[in-house]
Amino acid sequence: MKRLILLLALSTLAQADKLDDILTKMDTAAAGFTGMSASISYTKVTVIVDDKDVRNGGILLEKEKGGYKIKIEFTTPEAESLLLKGGEVQIYHPKINQMEVYEAGKDKGTIEQFFAVGFGGGGHDILKSYSVALGADEKIGNTMAVKLNLTPKTPMPGNFVKVEIWLNPVKWTPVQQRFTEKSKDYLEITYSNVLDGKQKDSEFNIKTTNKPKIVRPGK
Repeated sequence: MKRLILLLALSTLAQADKLDDILTKMDTAAAGFTGMSASISYTKVTVIVDDKDVRNGGILLEKEKGGYKIKIEFTTPEAESLLLKGGEVQIYHPKINQMEVYEAGKDKGTIEQFFAVGFGGGGHDILKSYSVALGADEKIGNTMAVKLNLTPKTPMPGNFVKVEIWLNPVKWTPVQQRFTEKSKDYLEITYSNVLDGKQKDSEFNIKTTNKPKIVRPGK
């Protein structure tokens, strides 16, 4: 029994050392992170009815003083653009040529946490918001990714109770994220064709073919 307890203790210490090593590598990667562009697959799964809603497109993300700029352009099955910039959120629906505009306000940090967890924030910074445990390595696309299981320390928006991230073991940024609700429904975001570096400021604007109708919900 004593030998079993000792082996379990040694295994726990080894896991803790491995986790700390991963978080340190994420810290190093974050120090040099300025931004990235990638193809994105955005999948919402409703477990009880076995429904899967998949949207594909691209993302631009740039780290700046006080937070991030984020632009997502979905191309299929229907075009839609989302931009977080300067404390404002814009959502453009080209089919009806309408732009929704929201003041991010106190929700800005929450929006950034949702889209940018693992990008540029540093490994040990994650410990401020989550309890972190190692998961089993998994192959995501062509990458054998390192998995971390995150449990929020305070309630998250959208009833998310668990976050999983799969990390590229070279860049130490996510190739996939999954946000799971209490109901077991989940949102999964997969990144591919990732390119590091800043984009032109002009890229962080939503392009429209005609002057859209501006709607400010709640005002």
